[in-house]
Amino acid sequence: MNVRGYELITEWKNSQCGQTAVARRGDKQYFIKKYQTPVEPVMNGSLDKRTFAHNQEAFRRFVEIRRRVNNALRPIAGSGGNIVIPIEDFIENHHYMEVAELVNGTVGEEELEEVLAGLSLEVKQLLM
Repeated sequence: MNVRGYELITEWKNSQCGQTAVARRGDKQYFIKKYQTPVEPVMNGSLDKRTFAHNQEAFRRFVEIRRRVNNALRPIAGSGGNIVIPIEDFIENHHYMEVAELVNGTVGEEELEEVLAGLSLEVKQLLM
């Protein structure tokens, strides 16, 4: 599957606030997050005009906030650093999506609890 020039190399997996997948573009791999809520509404007759306008405004505000946060962080984030910031964001099939470089060695959600339990108090405090 291709999303805006990124070829998915994993299936979409459920995560907090949406779904994630790993993709490739050229020689690099990327992490894509697809937000499940809010979703850009579609005027297909299932929503009245007032509900459609409300949902459209909620989606617009969500996208605006995400973009403001990302734009504020970009100047202080670097490639492979402690802060991984999306390099690109877009709306695809009514979902807001963010693309970031894939950082090797990160812990998957299924392993997270076990890894955190094994860390020293000092490391946990640093992470917090």
